[in-house]
Amino acid sequence: MTNPYQAPGAIPPPWTPQRDKASMDGALNGEYDFDIQEVLREAWEKSDGAKGAFWGAFVALFIAAIVGSMVQKALLGNSPSSQLFGGVLLLPLTGPLFMGIARMGIRRGADLPVAAGDVFHFLNPYNVNLVITQVLVYLATLAGFVLLVLPGFYLATSYLFAAMLVADKGLQPWEAMEISRKSVGHQWWKVFGFLFTMALLGIAACIPLFIGLIWVLPTQVIAMGVLYRKIFGATPEAIL
Repeated sequence: MTNPYQAPGAIPPPWTPQRDKASMDGALNGEYDFDIQEVLREAWEKSDGAKGAFWGAFVALFIAAIVGSMVQKALLGNSPSSQLFGGVLLLPLTGPLFMGIARMGIRRGADLPVAAGDVFHFLNPYNVNLVITQVLVYLATLAGFVLLVLPGFYLATSYLFAAMLVADKGLQPWEAMEISRKSVGHQWWKVFGFLFTMALLGIAACIPLFIGLIWVLPTQVIAMGVLYRKIFGATPEAIL
């Protein structure tokens, strides 16, 4: 941010990241940094003692997704097009549950306790903006992949934090999407590298017999919370 009292032509001091000093304004100005290995290490340490809560939440999400998928097939059939766009119908149910799990990651990343029931935190009729944001991000990303693939990767990475910003900062859908896109844009390749590393860890955890997912999935959720905290900070009222 520009200092109005700074002498004309003076060179501003270099910005240096400070732990837990991140903010939304700072993110928009690119005033954040993170180390992928450090984020994953912190998430791994914070997963100790919390895996049971996360897996309880995962089971609730899995059951909701199965029930929703059965309803979707009954209404739209099983054609490729219905499967492609039917995900929109599931978002009012699964979207808030996903965000409940994301909130657990933010809380654990901030050394706050979590419980399996936290998955239902956003499952109420008042979170219209949250669902709208998730639908818009889903459709935009889907269009990017269908048309030219590469725009899909760009949008999926750029809008990574849009729903979190709605839930945590109380932003409007398009406002949250733009703030996420502009903020991530300062270090897009690094954020993409983080997601790519998470994907590789997920693949490796599936060998053999998916046993590694017991440890990796909770760590991945917490890592997302840690990264969000490092870029945007976290509003105490939202994560408590």
